[in-house]
Amino acid sequence: MLIKHGEKIVFWGDSLTQRTDLKESALPAERYRLDYVESYVDILVKRLLVHFPTLEFSFYNKGVGGDTVFHLLERYHSDVLSLCPTRVILWIGQNDAKNFDACRFEQGLRCLMQWFSQDHISVVTLSTSAHRDNEKMKSLEQADHIIKKVSDEFHVDFVDIKTPMMQVMEYNKTTPHPIELFTQGSHLSELGNILVADSVFDYLKQH
Repeated sequence: MLIKHGEKIVFWGDSLTQRTDLKESALPAERYRLDYVESYVDILVKRLLVHFPTLEFSFYNKGVGGDTVFHLLERYHSDVLSLCPTRVILWIGQNDAKNFDACRFEQGLRCLMQWFSQDHISVVTLSTSAHRDNEKMKSLEQADHIIKKVSDEFHVDFVDIKTPMMQVMEYNKTTPHPIELFTQGSHLSELGNILVADSVFDYLKQH
């Protein structure tokens, strides 16, 4: 198991990490307008809890909808360093891919890795999610190449969560009963979040 006893983990990224802030709304119609409001983080932590009941750890979900790698740079001290985590699980790139600038994305990601290293914080990076739009997928693939390259350079664990999603999407092309991984845009359904959580859980368990 990659996670050690007593670790403090920050799950960091955009809305795919946060999933939604609707459940914090005081307006009933707003709070309940989506049929699923948990994130892969909730599912993953529950998996860890039941499969490793003696593993003591704490965690914080610090995903913010709409964030890019440069938003993470801006809130590194307030949302990560101030918590003194032992590990960060980083999932970013989905919003960067909307108007993708490979050089700026790599520059921002490399800066984050340097900060993690100097602050002695272990990191796990996730690939970007799959997407239904083929043009968006091209940008996401470029982002993945950079995430993997920078992760390797800094000896950071990298989890490919896109390949399992693509396998399901390929299966969906020929079945009368497709497995819906998405709700709207890039956001994942409950099944999509389960698939991501299980991919990360398997990696953590095997390493």
